[in-house]
Amino acid sequence: LELPKPRPHPLKDILKEHGITQAQVALLLDLSISSVAQILCGYRKPTARQEKILDELLCKLQQEGEM
Repeated sequence: LELPKPRPHPLKDILKEHGITQAQVALLLDLSISSVAQILCGYRKPTARQEKILDELLCKLQQEGEM
């Protein structure tokens, strides 16, 4: 039995491109850096509140990239 590979969060590469650290995201989400790493790598699912914050951050970073 082979388990499916986790899919990284779409924000993972964008954070790296913008120089935003997992520690900064951890502060924003009120989580440990380890928990943020698990979310970004696809091993943990964020709560609805955390997903909303991540979506808002993603939108903001995409808008900055268009400027």
